[in-house]
Amino acid sequence: MKINTETANRFKVIAIKLFVVTAYLLQALVGKLSGILVFSLLLYFSAPYIGLTQPYSAHELILWVHELPENYKTTFFSSILTIIGFLIAFSVGSAQQRQQYISQMKIEVASDIEEFFNEVSRISTDVEIYARYCLEVASVINEGADQNSIDFHMYNIINETNKFLQNRDILKAKSIEVHRFEGRYSIVLASTWGAMKQLDKAVEAFRNITDAMWFPSPLIDPRSPNKQELFLRQIDIERCQRYIEAYKNNYSSMNRTTGGLRGRLIAPITGMNISFIFALLKIK
Repeated sequence: MKINTETANRFKVIAIKLFVVTAYLLQALVGKLSGILVFSLLLYFSAPYIGLTQPYSAHELILWVHELPENYKTTFFSSILTIIGFLIAFSVGSAQQRQQYISQMKIEVASDIEEFFNEVSRISTDVEIYARYCLEVASVINEGADQNSIDFHMYNIINETNKFLQNRDILKAKSIEVHRFEGRYSIVLASTWGAMKQLDKAVEAFRNITDAMWFPSPLIDPRSPNKQELFLRQIDIERCQRYIEAYKNNYSSMNRTTGGLRGRLIAPITGMNISFIFALLKIK
């Protein structure tokens, strides 16, 4: 029987999920002091059912220790205290070191994502200003302003078009680069509640902006005698307005979700204090 590609991919996903859950349970049982305690209790109570001898009960263990010679008792209790002290010290030290590494990774992820979206926010704002200026120039020409004013705006729009094309190329590259966050930082983001969802919202808002940025730009020779006619012929007012609308609907959402994402990553590190509580209470 031939298995189609969709069924095979579904089995692969199920297998990966089972492997991840199993690995997490094993790590929780043998990688933490509390997990080792739970694992030991499970072995203790299930020993007769898996072919092992019945361990001493608590009462039998106390009787066994009581019957030991005094020097054996001293050795037994000192050994137990040493083992417990070592386990506690090792567990605390490992947890602190692991937490330090995780904190550093979260700060790096938050800074990288914030820097990326700050840049694309700035560039998308420049593109929005250019789109508005195109509409303004078209309005000046259609309203029959004096020629000096038209020439001034035409000179500016020709210069601004080159900057716009550069900004659009940057946003095009960034719209591809944004997807690296999910692959590069998936472990850190997946381990923080709501982080992946926040990133997806920011990426979607950014994609909505970049999808609307492909409005025509006037490519005009400064020496052309009929610059304003070429300008009106080449621009698309409706598509300029569409970008402005997409920018207005998604810019705040993009920045708000990236700010929330940074908060989710950094908040467990900084913790809460009195200043935080007062600042939270002031929010209306």
